[in-house]
Amino acid sequence: MSNLNIIKVVTVKLLTMILIASCSTTQPIKSITNHTVSQHTDRGLLMVLEAISFKEGQANLLPISEGQLMEFTEMIKNAGDKVVLIEGYSDNIGDPNENLALSKQRAEAVRNALIARGVKANRLIAEGFGHSRPVASNRTEEGRRKNRRVEIVIINEKAE
Repeated sequence: MSNLNIIKVVTVKLLTMILIASCSTTQPIKSITNHTVSQHTDRGLLMVLEAISFKEGQANLLPISEGQLMEFTEMIKNAGDKVVLIEGYSDNIGDPNENLALSKQRAEAVRNALIARGVKANRLIAEGFGHSRPVASNRTEEGRRKNRRVEIVIINEKAE
């Protein structure tokens, strides 16, 4: 393992320990990485995976997503036995039923990628919400881009 990879692993582990230790607070965390926005909620630690990318209209993860998947694999593994929700969302362009199905498929793709990297399947729950919970206006391309997202919530309960 190169020195750069060792530094990355140590950094992710330190960030994980800090985040897990502070899960009981409601103070927002602006960023874990350049591609993640996080905050504490009443459900647990919410992370928006901004670097997770898919082919348009598909649930196939693009190779550019690998770095963030590896970071979150380590973080989730270090979160003990806490349950992790993986939530997929879409914009409001197109058929609502197709968007709902696609958001679910994308959440499942992230779940499967985490399982393939060693996260226990019984800790991961994937759900799709389509365009039902926008975080920005769907009137602009920028807003629609923000609404096409995957979020991870490390919730405050343990897997059985």
